[in-house]
Amino acid sequence: ILGILVPAIKPFRQGFLGLGFFIVMMYVGALNPKNKYVKKIMSVRAEISIFAFIVLIAHGWNFLFQKWNLPLILGVSSFVIMIPLFFTSFKKIRKSFAFKQWKKLHILSYLVYAITFFHLFFVSIDPLNKILYVIIFISYLFLRSKKAYQKSKKTKAKTNS
Repeated sequence: ILGILVPAIKPFRQGFLGLGFFIVMMYVGALNPKNKYVKKIMSVRAEISIFAFIVLIAHGWNFLFQKWNLPLILGVSSFVIMIPLFFTSFKKIRKSFAFKQWKKLHILSYLVYAITFFHLFFVSIDPLNKILYVIIFISYLFLRSKKAYQKSKKTKAKTNS
């Protein structure tokens, strides 16, 4: 039974499952919200983020009692910043916040993404993984910047008309 159980918990223990869900959440936030697939995922974004955080608890716990180094400090920092984001993702708690206040708090997710990138980059031994992380995060930055630029252009056009 251990032969079946150990490989089954590896994605949890190593954080890959939680990371995969967070990458989906990152990209969904950077894509066109009018796209029908993006709309569908956005409708359950909070639930997916909650699940991803819960899954990452096993990863954090797995490494918390090891010798602390830069990758571990980055990982723990990212995790700690995620705690208020996790709790305020529950609809009942989110409703107790004004939307602007909630939105301001969730801007911290961008900091989490950046810290997570460095955590992954420094913890990874395999050069191909490092390249993959760079591609994932650079393409995300491009898409997110493009979306922000388009939004600012729209806002500017509205104020000028």
